[in-house]
Amino acid sequence: MDTPTFDLIREKLILTERLVRTITITGMCTAIILALLTGMLCIYKAGNFSKKYAVTPEQNESPMSETTTVPNITKS
Repeated sequence: MDTPTFDLIREKLILTERLVRTITITGMCTAIILALLTGMLCIYKAGNFSKKYAVTPEQNESPMSETTTVPNITKS
């Protein structure tokens, strides 16, 4: 048996396993950070949207609550 060859293969496998583990952990951390940033951006945009298009109490009043004049449209 060629033990140096088996030792070399075992060492390469261990290094490959460590590399895959490192890449996986880095990818998962990156995904978590991106998800948090995306959530923060969505909350920020929603806040700006609600401020921009907020309904004031004056706008909330029903248009039929007061006497409204309807224009008289007649065909000639």
